[in-house]
Amino acid sequence: MCPAQAGAVRGGGAGRCRIARRTAPSGSAGSGGSRFLLDTLGELRQAYSLADVAVVGRSFFDQHGSDPIEPIALGCPTIIGPAVSDFAEIVRVLEEASGLVRADRDDLGGVIAGLLGDAARRGDLVANGRECIRGLQGGQREASGIADVAGCFGRGGRAAGAGGVVARPG
Repeated sequence: MCPAQAGAVRGGGAGRCRIARRTAPSGSAGSGGSRFLLDTLGELRQAYSLADVAVVGRSFFDQHGSDPIEPIALGCPTIIGPAVSDFAEIVRVLEEASGLVRADRDDLGGVIAGLLGDAARRGDLVANGRECIRGLQGGQREASGIADVAGCFGRGGRAAGAGGVVARPG
């Protein structure tokens, strides 16, 4: 979640649980809590490996979402919101595979609580999501290889570059 969104989330969760903010100075009112709000940039990979559940924050605001693949691939059950236009296809595929959970702002608290109370469901989400991602990797490699080779050819079907050599990926 980007720092600009943190205020909106903090405001919505007041009174329900104590939320510790990453940017809060030690010992301040925002430094202790039962939940952790990562309101900084560049630390998600480490946080995903420690989290019981990840919420893709940008998907709850008018920012077109964020890619849910990283938290799922790192073994973190993932909740994503309604604003996913930049990642609509992968969200659709993961959702069909039961590899992530969709929520909106109104039911987010209940969805989080439900996942935190159900270790088996969290495990299923991670297993399904990772399997889905692995299934997509082969097709991506094939498409990437075709694009790399096709990009080496100029008009007329001749190989471009010195000596007309086409390099295969990998």
